[in-house]
Amino acid sequence: MEQPTDDAVFERMMRPHLPVLYAYLRCRTREPDDVLQETVLAVWQNLKVYRGDSSFRTFILAVARRKLADAYRKEYRNPTLPLTDDISDNDFSDTICECVDVGSALDTLTQRDRELVFLVYNAGLPLADIARMLGIPVGTVKSRLSAIRAKLRKYLEEDA
Repeated sequence: MEQPTDDAVFERMMRPHLPVLYAYLRCRTREPDDVLQETVLAVWQNLKVYRGDSSFRTFILAVARRKLADAYRKEYRNPTLPLTDDISDNDFSDTICECVDVGSALDTLTQRDRELVFLVYNAGLPLADIARMLGIPVGTVKSRLSAIRAKLRKYLEEDA
């Protein structure tokens, strides 16, 4: 693992992972930019503890997960009321409706299950890295994925 000696090297290391990191955070908090900044700073400060046991992306997402927990704790201590969004009538296509159906199906999952779906399908992490990151056996990751797929399949078949 290349240890950065300046900002440019660190930026080159982080750049390929930022889109996945931002998507991960955007799905979990109303303020992804704040948590993104905290995560990047923590990654920079903790690079010396990265041993290369897993991919750099797994390391970054593990740091992000801890920063999200910090943000949730802070939000719980200091709750704020969300602003209402102005929703206009739009003519949705079939494709958008299908996405809404999948989104609705994903909304039926617990936060833990949505995180697992994200890590597998959006972040593309290997199951072994996910297991290490979540602190659970690989077999548990596989069985949870199987149960999640069955639940989503059932929801989408009922909704069809």
